[in-house]
This record gives sequence, structure tokens and C-alpha cells, in this order.
Amino acid sequence: MTARQVQSRIWRPETSGLTLLASAGVTQAFPRHCHDHFVIAATEAGVGGSISRTGLRRAGPGSLMIIHPGEIHTGYPVCPPTWSYRAVYPDASLFPETIEGSAGEMPFFRDTIVEDAELSGEFLRAHHMLESPAEALEGQSRMLSFLATLAARHSDRWPEPPPAAVSSGPLARARDYLETAYNQNVSLKQLAGIANLSVFHFLRAFSRQFGLPPHAYLNQVRVHQARELILRGVPIARAAVDVGFVDQSHLTKRFKRLLGVTPGQVLPQAAVATVSLRGRQGLRASV
Repeated sequence: MTARQVQSRIWRPETSGLTLLASAGVTQAFPRHCHDHFVIAATEAGVGGSISRTGLRRAGPGSLMIIHPGEIHTGYPVCPPTWSYRAVYPDASLFPETIEGSAGEMPFFRDTIVEDAELSGEFLRAHHMLESPAEALEGQSRMLSFLATLAARHSDRWPEPPPAAVSSGPLARARDYLETAYNQNVSLKQLAGIANLSVFHFLRAFSRQFGLPPHAYLNQVRVHQARELILRGVPIARAAVDVGFVDQSHLTKRFKRLLGVTPGQVLPQAAVATVSLRGRQGLRASV
């Protein structure tokens, strides 16, 4: 990694409604997973690939990768064998607020990849500014302006939703239980009982409905909850136990596999406000 490359980390500028990820020199492939928020990413070096509802797509410099909330996807470096990118996870309320006349609707992007070098450049400029408390106001303004332009320029109306499967209601109850009881030792039999299905039927139906088996879905929920706790300043070891992992090493393994960074690379909000000039210079990368 060169001196001008960023160091991988996750942080949240104070009161911005934005969670940010800077990741450099990525060599790992991310397994199938989803997020409960939008993910918008721009490549700084290399080429990244993703398999999602639109099939296999690739994003190099000048491209934007967009993943909808709940959308199952993968991610991996294509060429060279490393990939550097920056991503933003905007709060659910931000997109409707930025779109005039949207009536609170979330935007829909037909393709996972948007080819727009101008917007990609603006995204990266705003992202770099949000590393620095001194530039936070301008960075937030630029990022919100970027979200509004992205939606106005590239989003579409949501297609008609497909008819709900007969089992979607009971399965949704089991999923909701995982999202609220994530810190408990949940059994397959217990989840199948909530859905009023046999264990084998439940396992197949849940995976088909949500794109992940129950254990993978649970690990994903735990990792996202741990990220939130660490961002708020909760010590990593305590966060690991609070969300249901056996210990910190188990959290670190799952965290790195899903997010591409370790829990130690999550910067609590209190630390963001005291980033030094030296630290900012070490984190900057060429756009």
C-alpha cells in the first residue's frame, strides 16, 4: 500500500445521517449478503465486481455501484487483484428529503452500475472532505447534493412488486424475530415454530425468500448491530458479547468477512471530532 492510499476504516460524521467506508487494497471476496440501507460506492483504483439482481457487473474508476436496501449481492476485486473504493450508507430518510416532489418515496435504480464520471468525482470529493471535521459542513452539503443529483439523473419509478408468496407472512415473522433477538441463542426449531413450518421446509423456504440461510442472516444482523455500537463508542469486546457473539475473535472474523474491515478500523464518533491533521494526511488518497 502506498503512502497516498487510504487506510480502511468506517466512520460517521456527527449529525450527518451518513456512515462512510474507505477501503484500500481489498483482496477478499465478500459473500452473499444485504444491508438495511442503500450502499453507494465509487472505485478509486482497480475494478470491483458484484453479482446481484442485475447479474454480474463491474465498476472501475468513474463508475458508481448502487445496492438497494435488502438486495442480496456479492463483491470482489476483478483486476488487478486489489480494489480500492469508498462507500456511503445514507440513512433511510435522506434520499426522500433530497428529492423534490418525491412524496417520501425511495428512488429505484434499474442497474447496479451507473456510468457517470462527473458524479463519481463529486462523490469522491465529498467523501474525502467528510474525513475532516474542518471540512465537514462542505462535505455534508456536497454529499447531500450528490444524492439529490444521483436520484434526479439516474433513478426511476419502482416496478410493480411481485405477488407475495403464501409463506411470506410467517417467514417475515421469523426474520423479524432474528432482527430483534439477535443477541440470543436462536434455534432452527424455534424459528420454524414461529413460521409454523417443519424445520426442513422452513430452512428451504427462508433461504429462497430472503436469499440467505437463517444462520447467515443472523450473523449479518449481529455484525451490523456491532458496527452501530462501536460507532457509538462501545468497546469492541463488549459489543461482541452484547450482539450475541461468543467473544471478540468471533466478531472480528464475521466483521471482516462481511464488511472488509476489522472492528478496530471502525472509528467512534468521538474520535472523528478529534482527527488530527497528520491523521487526515495519512488517510487521504488520490481522486
